Amino acid sequence: MNDNPVSGATSDTWTFTPTEAGIYYVYLKVTDAEGNNAQSDTARVAVAAVPVGGYSYPINKYTLSTPIATHIALTAILTAIFTTIKRKTKRKH
Repeated sequence: MNDNPVSGATSDTWTFTPTEAGIYYVYLKVTDAEGNNAQSDTARVAVAAVPVGGYSYPINKYTLSTPIATHIALTAILTAIFTTIKRKTKRKH
């Protein structure tokens, strides 16, 4: 990891769990029982910081109906107002 051997990474699987944000370069180097080496290409791993703070609201039920109902009601009210204004301005002309 970043040109340093990973302690304990001697099995056929290995999991990378970063402890901080940053860019990591990972490659695999294998040595067989006869001392022969093989190395993979280097992979660049970019790790972003976990956002901290903010608000969290639990969703206990389907919550979409209230915003849609409010939107439809406001749209209907505004349509009625604009229609009334349009009719009144046509009568004056």
